[in-house]
Amino acid sequence: MTSLDRSMGLRIAVHVRTTASIAVGLLLASCLVLVACSGGAESSSSTTSATTGSISPTTPSATPINLAATAGVTVSNSLPGQPAAMVNDGIHDVASGNFWGSGGMAPQWVEFDLGTTATIVRLELLISQSPSGDTTHEILGRGALSDDWVVLENLRGATSDGETLVVVADPAWGGIRYMRIQTSESPSWVSWGEVIILGIPDREVVTPSTVPDRALPETGPDLILHGGIVITVDSAFSLAEAVAVDRGVIVAVGGDSEVLALRSRDTVVIDLAGATVMPGIVDPHIHMIQREVPDQAAMGEAQNSIIQSGRTTIGIPGANSSNLPEFGIFKERAILRIHLYVTYNTNCGEPPVEPDLWRSVAFDPVTDQVAVVGVKVFADGGSCMGPAVSWEYPDPLPPNIGFIDWTGRGSLFISAEELADVVRTTDARGGQTVVHVAGDRAIVTALEGMEQALQDFESPLRHRLDHNDFVPPEHRSRYSELGVVPVVFGDYDSCFESDGMWSLLAPESALGYHRANRSMIEANPDLPIAWHSDLPFTVMDIFAQMQFLVTVAEVTEDGTFCDPPDFLADQGVDIDQAIRMMTWNSAYAMGLEEYAGSLEEGKWADLIIIERNPLEAATDEVHRNNVWATLIGGSVAYCAGPQLLCASFGE
Repeated sequence: MTSLDRSMGLRIAVHVRTTASIAVGLLLASCLVLVACSGGAESSSSTTSATTGSISPTTPSATPINLAATAGVTVSNSLPGQPAAMVNDGIHDVASGNFWGSGGMAPQWVEFDLGTTATIVRLELLISQSPSGDTTHEILGRGALSDDWVVLENLRGATSDGETLVVVADPAWGGIRYMRIQTSESPSWVSWGEVIILGIPDREVVTPSTVPDRALPETGPDLILHGGIVITVDSAFSLAEAVAVDRGVIVAVGGDSEVLALRSRDTVVIDLAGATVMPGIVDPHIHMIQREVPDQAAMGEAQNSIIQSGRTTIGIPGANSSNLPEFGIFKERAILRIHLYVTYNTNCGEPPVEPDLWRSVAFDPVTDQVAVVGVKVFADGGSCMGPAVSWEYPDPLPPNIGFIDWTGRGSLFISAEELADVVRTTDARGGQTVVHVAGDRAIVTALEGMEQALQDFESPLRHRLDHNDFVPPEHRSRYSELGVVPVVFGDYDSCFESDGMWSLLAPESALGYHRANRSMIEANPDLPIAWHSDLPFTVMDIFAQMQFLVTVAEVTEDGTFCDPPDFLADQGVDIDQAIRMMTWNSAYAMGLEEYAGSLEEGKWADLIIIERNPLEAATDEVHRNNVWATLIGGSVAYCAGPQLLCASFGE
């Protein structure tokens, strides 16, 4: 390199060709010829995907335009005086210093978001390179952010400053939205003077630059997400393309053009580039932030993990006199929406240290960020002593079970009459009762208690039975009859032994109604049946939980996939039902369906952006997904998706 004020080092991002049917003609304005490595037959395993299916040879039928001129640009690195914007500003003058400069040696890259999928016919690359010499470049493309990069061509040869490299695609490359020009070898700093991408867009590109700021109104929504798949989870389970948010609330959901028409000069407009948006996950029963020993730092770390998983609202059944003050302090750093339920008794069935706490604590409005909204009752064992069941546990217990206090028919902690008193007292004070029920004896007892409590009046509150491991078939429809919401598990330990823990502890007759989610839905067609994770006692991954609901297969933290045992194989639900159970139905169980659980006008802007559309996933591939971003009240609480996406949010 002779001088640093010249863009030293252009390296064209071109990987090896992935299919022999993709041909590229190469010309240089100065008649310099670059040679495609290995005749295009070689491929790169680190970037090539044979499964994307989004890029194919095609024949253009319209006049190509320069798609780079309006494309979003991101780069591997940039010098302050040579920003990425100079690579597509329409100025072809490297001699006067108009070029993007990475400020570094290879490898470096420049990436273009064309705003829509398109058919690409030609690239023109103005070289900014000093000194001259041999370079190796790769051109890559993909149709969506969730696709792997496909190598379109690998080029190698000697290039010099001011030359123009022309790449002709014949046949054209179809279905491309993103292009990356990547330089792997160069004698100088990597730099480009100008990039032209000639192609035919599949649809009109609507971007903030389409309409000048002066033509936009002064007021409008704070945020618009467009160009994606929006799973609304409304009553019709409709799909949309865009959503608008203002002051933390959803103000519009619909097609791209109608929602983008609402934007103002100050609206932040995010192109989802085909990514999927769905409501934030509502998890009514979780224990991760709950701590017996006060520790604000640990509570904050737990909150971060929960947000990163895609959860936006949680319920914590287990607040008591030792941790309620800590939650009061935690309100100042709360990002999640958190519902607390004070304990009536302990997980071992013992009365709390302060038996009057559940009778005296004030219940907050459900819309508060951190709110005490009800009372938690343990009807039987599970975490301490065995669930109350109708059969005898094995004696001795099988090895590797992990506990020793599950004996006889388990432990029933409360009578129907006692539970009825708790429900009446809590309801009269405006609180919801959440009852831990695992075994069938406990479930029948709790349903009887609910019936005694609710037979004389209609409560506007929704009281819940959580877990519901063994609901006897003859009692399934009683939930609807009583208006009591069942909240069920989203996992089963199929990877334990061969058929899970319960196959070692329960008779075959009982296994026939264990975690029978589909049967529960069929028995209560008009009652929203909700899901819960009971973290940290199950996996954090929401898509592993969703996979269980759909196929009843377990996916462990290390990615192990275990098919369900025969007695659970027919209890999977449809994917749209699984999504409902984890969003709107769970919001309903918490009394929040007017505010959360679906993406509809007037609701909180609590949503997640995810890598793949779960509605299009194969039934055994639901778990193969990732949360790219979590928004709570329209604000980005987490973003770890593609650089283009997070950069749009300023992350």
